[in-house]
Amino acid sequence: MSEEKSKVLAVGAHPDDIEFFFAGTLAKLRELHPVRHKTSNGVHRDAARIYMLTICNGTMGSEELDWRELRETRWKEAQESAALIGAHYESCDIWDLELDLDRHKAKDILVGQIRQIKPDIVLTHTPKDNYMPDHRVTSFIVSDALFCAMLPNYNPGRRTSEIRTRREIESNSEGYRYKRRKSLPLPALYYGDPFPGFDMFGEEQKPTFLVDITSTMKVKREMLLKHKSQGAWLKAGHRDSDYIRTAMEWNKKRGKLVGVEFAEAIFAHKGTPYNQEPRLENLLGDSVKYIESK
Repeated sequence: MSEEKSKVLAVGAHPDDIEFFFAGTLAKLRELHPVRHKTSNGVHRDAARIYMLTICNGTMGSEELDWRELRETRWKEAQESAALIGAHYESCDIWDLELDLDRHKAKDILVGQIRQIKPDIVLTHTPKDNYMPDHRVTSFIVSDALFCAMLPNYNPGRRTSEIRTRREIESNSEGYRYKRRKSLPLPALYYGDPFPGFDMFGEEQKPTFLVDITSTMKVKREMLLKHKSQGAWLKAGHRDSDYIRTAMEWNKKRGKLVGVEFAEAIFAHKGTPYNQEPRLENLLGDSVKYIESK
């Protein structure tokens, strides 16, 4: 992988979810693998390509804005956040809290994206997330889409007539169109923390490893700050007066587990059929920290 461009796809349920769970890690990847570097033959190429995709459009997260205003606001905020680390942002544009009803459509749009991007590494919500339904459904949709994308005979257009993302629709792009090809190798799959670090039964979850994000916590904060509409919503709807402080306290607590100031927890999917190479760990190098066994 060191000689190839690594493609990292982070999938969240809503705009700002990726930032809460993975922004520090994605920023660390960008820090360690700058957008442009010179290869042995003198050609400038990307060291790591980062893709951020949200399944839902975030239309339920406001007390002030109606769904039309909020859809546009959150689309703009997410693009501005992704731009801070040179990532490409997309959305399946599924309505909030209707994801379980539209899971086949979301899965098929995602299959198209996976086949076009061909990611080496995928990051998404843990299936143990107990915060809200869209998070849990997203985890299973990502896993399903990865498996379906691998199958040459799986045609997402058979069930869903429109399998384009929001950007593809608005740019009049044809987007993905099914053509039978050889099997697509499955990437390494990773999950983020169940917020706030334990499952619905209060059981603390021990991550596979943690990522030292001390040097990129400032970037994470800037990415979260782009989601101004969510700052207002979390304050009004969840009585969280400062969502930035909440994120920093959470990452500080995780950092204490491995003796660093700030860290994000990562859980690797173990077992078939996903790639078992430590791909993310290799890219992150010394930033990867393990909890010492007692």
